[in-house]
Amino acid sequence: MSIARTLFGEEHLLFRDALDRFIKLEAVPNYQRYEEQGYVDRDLWLKAGAAGFICSLRPEEEYGGAGADKVYSVVLFEQAARHAVQNLLGWALHSEIVAPYLLHYGSDYLQERYLPQMATGDLIGAIVMTEPTAGFDLQGIATTALRAGECYVLNGSKTFMKELIARQLP
Repeated sequence: MSIARTLFGEEHLLFRDALDRFIKLEAVPNYQRYEEQGYVDRDLWLKAGAAGFICSLRPEEEYGGAGADKVYSVVLFEQAARHAVQNLLGWALHSEIVAPYLLHYGSDYLQERYLPQMATGDLIGAIVMTEPTAGFDLQGIATTALRAGECYVLNGSKTFMKELIARQLP
């Protein structure tokens, strides 16, 4: 006896089928190369953004996202696991952590400048918290960001920065 899955509605199933085709066509054939080079090519981010697979939940429609429900994120995680393409989980950091930070805590200027580009894949969001001597202990972080005119000067060391390799500032 099998248990009926009731989590997904028709729209989720359509999204899942489209994502399934996309992963098979675009990600699976390049997976080994992504693993070896340590990052997913920028081109895949752009294609995923154009197809609506990143930032599908957030940002809201006014910033280029679909404003979709949280179940779309479940579909993304499930399909990444199904195809064993864990390197696509950078999309989760980008879409589920960085974009909501900007959406909830960023100024209107930051939201208008960055969220639409994040939804298209033109800008890749990342968070780099870990340091060689602090690990994930946020109270032990020693990196500083000092304002220098129009920009900031960063000083410190970070580890685990895979998404930053493919990232470009506008």
